[in-house]
Amino acid sequence: VSYSMLMNDALHAGKKVALALNRLIETKFPQDVLHLVAFRSNSKIIRAEDLPSIVAITYFMEHGTDIKEALRFSRQLLGPQRAAHRQIIMITDGEPTAVTLDRGGRLHSGWGSALLHERIVQETLKEVKRCTQAGIKINTFMLGTDIYRKGFIDQLSRINTGRVFYTSPDQIGNYIVVDYIANKRKRIGRA
Repeated sequence: VSYSMLMNDALHAGKKVALALNRLIETKFPQDVLHLVAFRSNSKIIRAEDLPSIVAITYFMEHGTDIKEALRFSRQLLGPQRAAHRQIIMITDGEPTAVTLDRGGRLHSGWGSALLHERIVQETLKEVKRCTQAGIKINTFMLGTDIYRKGFIDQLSRINTGRVFYTSPDQIGNYIVVDYIANKRKRIGRA
C-alpha cells in the first residue's frame, strides 16, 4: 500500500471494494476463492476482517511500489488452485517504482536514473509474462489517467489478456463488482 494510495484516498476506496467483493463472494459465489494481497515493497495476505485497520504508512516501511513482487506473490498463491478461471485483480494508481530482482537485490527508481526506471519496468513485465504463461489473467483497475503511467499499464495489457479499467477512487467499486458479476454470468451461461 503505497504512500500515493493514501494521499489520493485510493486506499480507503480500495479497502471498501475489497470488503464488498469479499462479501459478494462469500454470499453469492462461495465456491470461489479470494485472496486479498496488499503490496508496496513487499506483499502480504490480508484478512478481510483486518482491512479496516490498515494504514499505509505504518503497514509497509520500505520505499517503492514493487508490482513485480505483488504479481509473483499472487501467482504463487494461485498456482495450486484448480479453478478454471484464475485472475489477479490489481488496484493501482501508478507504475512500478521498485523491483526485487530474480537473483536477489533490489532496485528503486527514487535513485534518479531513467535507465534504472526502465529496468524496473522490464523486470516487472517479465513477471507479467510468467502470470500469462501460468494462465492467470491480470485485470487492472488504474486510478487516474496520467499518460506516463498509462504506458506501463498498456504494456502489461498487451502481454496479458486481462482488461484495464481507468477509473477514480470514488467509482472503482462500481467497476469491480459489476465486472465480477458480469463475468460470472458469462461463465455460467457457457457451462
